[in-house]
Amino acid sequence: MSSRIIPEVPLDFDLELSRGRIPGMSRVNKFGRNSDVDTGTIPEDVWDAGGLHVPPTAARTHDLVSSSVNDVGSLVSSGTITGGSTTSLEDSGADFVTDGVAIGDTVIDDTTMEHSIVTAVAATTLTTHVTRHGAAFISGDTYRIVNPSSTGVAVVHVYGLGSDMTEQEEFIIMNGTTNVPTVSTYWRIYRMHSDGAVDRNTSNVGNITATAQTDATVTAQITAGKGQTLMAVYTVPAGKTAFMRSMNASINKQGATVGAMADVELWVTPFATIGASGSRLADYFGIAVDGSSYVPRIYSPPKCFEEQTDIWVRVESVTDSNTDISAGFDLILVNN
Repeated sequence: MSSRIIPEVPLDFDLELSRGRIPGMSRVNKFGRNSDVDTGTIPEDVWDAGGLHVPPTAARTHDLVSSSVNDVGSLVSSGTITGGSTTSLEDSGADFVTDGVAIGDTVIDDTTMEHSIVTAVAATTLTTHVTRHGAAFISGDTYRIVNPSSTGVAVVHVYGLGSDMTEQEEFIIMNGTTNVPTVSTYWRIYRMHSDGAVDRNTSNVGNITATAQTDATVTAQITAGKGQTLMAVYTVPAGKTAFMRSMNASINKQGATVGAMADVELWVTPFATIGASGSRLADYFGIAVDGSSYVPRIYSPPKCFEEQTDIWVRVESVTDSNTDISAGFDLILVNN
């Protein structure tokens, strides 16, 4: 009796990359929107706050604040983890029941930057939904439990580059219209998203901004109701090289004037924190609401950008005011 030969199934590179299973490599997807580009205000960059995106001139502490008092969270418990798994957190010295921890509260692991949602509460143990990235709650990690205190969002997850231009992130418990400073300083903030709300249909009620102290630079914004920054802006971290596989831009059709057109550009600034090399155009193409409202660009081979390069999408011209434009790009980061 012959044994059956099972053919080897080839791995899908993109799938394995997204799963974090290719050592030394990771993916970045950036997507942005500027919903109101006018003929009298161009050029404008493709990001939520509109106008030109001006990054901080040094690593700055940033203040996070909402335009609504309803984006607010309450810290109900914190401490050090003594045991756990991907779906449980234990603290032998805690009393989660007395603290008032409730089902639906957000669980933050400030050591691994994992987070999840409470699904059951006991005195010293919380049962949670599986952690966002599948990592376990580990003994020795510090944690916080946050309750959504109103109808908006309780927590904002900040991603950016620190004083040495390497990647860093943190969770900020929102306090409505009162500024909450970041613990770390940031040269760049390239993404924020909200966590912690009363139900699945809830997002941020107000515009949430991250403003650099000292130079008052608005570095990132989550537009009301979106829960995520929409910014076609990124900076390659120190120690990595970025390979751009694709880019896209579109004029969003809803409310658009018949015949509306726009010129969109890809810009880069190498060695951005030094600034000695200046900025340069990396690609240029036109879009129109009639027929070619969405234009994808595939780069084969990919474009290559060295560490500490600013990358962003700019609208150079529009034929009509109030033009709504989206854009984005895909990168593979490779460790140097």
